[in-house]
Amino acid sequence: MNFTESLSNGYPQQIRFSTERTDLYYERSPHYALHYSQPNSAPPEALMTMAEGTIAIFPQEISPPRHSPDARMTAVYVLKPGNVPAVPTGLVFVRFQKGTVATDHRIPLEEAGYTIESSPPYAPHTAWVRSISGSIGEALAGISRLEAIPEVENVEPQMMMERRWRSGE
Repeated sequence: MNFTESLSNGYPQQIRFSTERTDLYYERSPHYALHYSQPNSAPPEALMTMAEGTIAIFPQEISPPRHSPDARMTAVYVLKPGNVPAVPTGLVFVRFQKGTVATDHRIPLEEAGYTIESSPPYAPHTAWVRSISGSIGEALAGISRLEAIPEVENVEPQMMMERRWRSGE
């Protein structure tokens, strides 16, 4: 199996932007991303870089650069409408009903295949989760299992996107 075939396995073709925003969705792009551990690590042949050079985007026809042995490869998506490139981080934001505490839902989250990464103290009914395996593809593919957990109000994958200024700013 080559590297582009490996990207096809486990990464959904489409992902909703969030449970609440059904008018927006992410669609798989004919590109892949390499995630680096250090800023400004992206090679110059990348089509685009994000997150201070820790993420580089390449077309799938091009093999990964040889000087990237520590880089982690993921699929790239495009936000629709708008065609904004988006790269998954592996984190998924989950918001439960107000008055509940996200960490009290640890067992249903684990049964769905996720572990709590953090829960902000200012919003205890929310949590950032990732797949137990650490697989970014599995984190995206299992979003419907998160949505099925009782008291979940919204689920949204974290996607890195190029920063864009609004007109007039």
